[in-house]
Amino acid sequence: MLQLRDPVEFEMTYDRKSGKPIASCVVKISSEAMSGEVMSEEVAMGHPLPLLAPPPPPPPSSPTGRVAYERRGECFFLPYTESDVEEGATLHQGDDVRFVLATCEDTGALCARRVRPEHQAPVARKQGVVCALKDTFGFIERADIVKEIFFHSSECRDFRSLSLGEDVEFSVQLRNGKEVACGIVRLPTGTVVFEDTGTELLEGTVTALADRSRQGGAQASASSDPLPGRIVYTLGDRELDISYGERDPKCDYSLQVGDRVQFCIATDRRDGLQRATNIELVDQSFANETRQVGVVATVKETFGFISCPARDSQIYFKTCELLDPEVQLHASDEVEFTVAQVRNRISC
Repeated sequence: MLQLRDPVEFEMTYDRKSGKPIASCVVKISSEAMSGEVMSEEVAMGHPLPLLAPPPPPPPSSPTGRVAYERRGECFFLPYTESDVEEGATLHQGDDVRFVLATCEDTGALCARRVRPEHQAPVARKQGVVCALKDTFGFIERADIVKEIFFHSSECRDFRSLSLGEDVEFSVQLRNGKEVACGIVRLPTGTVVFEDTGTELLEGTVTALADRSRQGGAQASASSDPLPGRIVYTLGDRELDISYGERDPKCDYSLQVGDRVQFCIATDRRDGLQRATNIELVDQSFANETRQVGVVATVKETFGFISCPARDSQIYFKTCELLDPEVQLHASDEVEFTVAQVRNRISC
């Protein structure tokens, strides 16, 4: 027996003569089930129906349209908004459409979501790479435009096993006026390609460093440029300038301003932006640098210290700074090096 203020679930239809809304199939539910929008797994179809009276017009602040839908001999007019129409779909009055039944969070009434014409060509899928993951959502770097797009965990069947850097395919939909990724599916590794890298080797001189730790505190903090490094090179009779990022050097050791390097040019497919990549030294004479000589005092797996007669304290170094990665350093080995300032600390 229903009582006043009992929470209920119901279907909404309209009186064919008066056009007034009518609740049908009323069922009592628990109070916990009242919150949130419920999206049905059922995909339904709507089509033109002969109406004895037109459906009532929607309120000004709610849906932009309604879908005529028949179920168990009853005619329903389900509301939908512009954001419920799938990307790229165009609706016309009288179209047969497919949609998902949902329960409106505000009113508890049935409404249509993910609406698209029944006979329209499938919407083109997009591709990208997962660039951020949280507990219940993430972001994808799109391969078609320079932009990241949000997605909810419910849009990926195996979200918990998804990893950063994975190639994925998805559809784009509007939700609350914002684009979101839906229907996310994994792709084989290497499917998504953001840029094309040329094979021609060019030579130039480093004029600005990409490694922010070597730029100096204030400059490093203020820089928001994703490609802060710069190389000047000559092409024909023109002197050109090209940028590069922290991951573009081919070598593990740190580049210095004034280094003579060789590189290739990578071109982003999305916006045509070019940058230098696969950068490595071509001149190891270090004519533009002040070189010092010292003796290895201590060496560990990834770092060590050098004693230098010209300095009172030992100088820290990383083993990745070795120009020849095949060389094994030992204590008492004599070495030559360049001194650099790294975040207010001297190292080589």
